[in-house]
Amino acid sequence: LVVDLADGRVLEAVLSLPEKYRDAVYLHYYEGYSAREIAALLGEKPATVFTRLDRGRQKLRTYLEQEELT
Repeated sequence: LVVDLADGRVLEAVLSLPEKYRDAVYLHYYEGYSAREIAALLGEKPATVFTRLDRGRQKLRTYLEQEELT
């Protein structure tokens, strides 16, 4: 799945994610933080952030495929 992060609809989809996924995905893809940096910022274990990024991407993929933004 390849998406244009500058597309406002993609950002809208990211912001509609549940908070725990939204924070990780937004910080990684829009702010450029690594998973380890996000873990430090959020007070989480790096493994937790990796999992949230993976699940957040899965949720985004499903949403974007339904919206035909791919």
